[in-house]
Amino acid sequence: MFCRAIAAAGLDVAFFESAAAPPLLSPQQFHDIEMPALRRILQLAAECIGHPVPCIMGGNTCPILDDILSTGTNYVACNVETDQAAFVERVARTHPHVKIRVNLDPGVVACHEPERIYRGIDRVLEIVGGRPQCVMGTGCLPLETPPGNMRLIHQYVAGD
Repeated sequence: MFCRAIAAAGLDVAFFESAAAPPLLSPQQFHDIEMPALRRILQLAAECIGHPVPCIMGGNTCPILDDILSTGTNYVACNVETDQAAFVERVARTHPHVKIRVNLDPGVVACHEPERIYRGIDRVLEIVGGRPQCVMGTGCLPLETPPGNMRLIHQYVAGD
C-alpha cells in the first residue's frame, strides 16, 4: 500500500536495509533469513513503481553481493568498508546495467584538509575508471562535516 501511494504521488522508491548487513548477520544468515524477505519486498516495490528499485545497504556488502544482485535491484552502494575496487569490478562485469554508488570515506569528507579530500576523490575516481554506471557518494555525513566541504567536492569533481 505504501509503495502504491508513493507511485500515485509521482515519487520513486529506494530501499535502505542496513540492519542486516555483515557483520550484523553472517553471509549465511543473510542468505537464509534476510534474503527471502528482501527479495519479496524489492519485487513488490518494483511491481508498484514499474521498474527495479535501489537496494542500499551499509557495511561490508562484498560477502553478500551476489545475493543483493539476485534481487533484481538496479542500484547498489559500495561502502568504504568494502574492497571497493573488487566490488565495482564484480558488479560491472556481472551486472553492467546496475548503477553503483561508490562512497567516499566519511572521515575524509568531514576533515578540514582539502588535499586529503582531493586524494579521497581521486581514489574513488580511479576505482570507477570512467565506468558510466558509477556515481560517487558520501554515505552518511558526520554531523561535524563543514558545509563547505560539499562545495569543495563538487568543484573539484566538476573541475572548477
